Amino acid sequence: MILKQTVGARLDVTGVTVRFSGVHVLEDVSFSAEPGTVHALIGPNGAGKSTLFNVLSGIYRPMVGSVMIDDREIIGLKPFQVARAGLGRAFQNGSMFGSLTVEENLLLGRHRLTRAGVISSGLGLPSARAEQRDARVKVRETAEFLEIDHLLARTSGDLSYGDAKRVDVARALCTEPRLLLLDEPGAGMHTREKLAMRSTISRIARELGTTILLVEHDMGLVMGISDRITVLDFGTVLITSSPDEVRNDARVIEAYLGHSTARKGIPKPRMNGKQ
Repeated sequence: MILKQTVGARLDVTGVTVRFSGVHVLEDVSFSAEPGTVHALIGPNGAGKSTLFNVLSGIYRPMVGSVMIDDREIIGLKPFQVARAGLGRAFQNGSMFGSLTVEENLLLGRHRLTRAGVISSGLGLPSARAEQRDARVKVRETAEFLEIDHLLARTSGDLSYGDAKRVDVARALCTEPRLLLLDEPGAGMHTREKLAMRSTISRIARELGTTILLVEHDMGLVMGISDRITVLDFGTVLITSSPDEVRNDARVIEAYLGHSTARKGIPKPRMNGKQ
């Protein structure tokens, strides 16, 4: 079974500024992610990456700025409305119910796409039953695409850390997003699991056409799959460019090493996963 391709969304972030108690967390952040590409968002701890993800997801509302998914402004929308606009998100620490099976958790990802109401579902009307069958087919197709179909009957709380991360990506993918936010998908994984995750992310973009915005600290993973990279430092954008240009940019090197070490001529950080 093959998942249908989607038309990836274009993301335009313009002038986004967020302050908490007078402290600037994001300041005039602007960048664009092209449809069907992998766009990484990197930076030192505290750079504002998670805050920006929460803005995009509708959890935080910036003081000023605009976020457009294609031609639709999503600032001011609630999280479920942002999801309806085509945005899906996989969280750093997962977002599954541990007592449910993997299949049941993935079915929850289909919820925004269902049309049957409580009454028709409760009465088991033909339209509701057909929708449930279709949801199960889509869940299995997604699981097969991500090579986790052997886990569908497992209780989510019993999964290994690596498998749980892959299932959470599948749960987000079950919403059929045109823009997928991945929050540190490689965090805590060993080398083999990271390689598998790297392949998964590339396939989602290349084979399904989904636009991916990726936050990740593993520079080997980032440099290996990203089409473009935006670097944040203290809430501001240092550069948005290709992996090669970002790797050799003096401002990026300074942000990761600090002023004193940069002045001493210490070699720039190796952004190939062998730091």
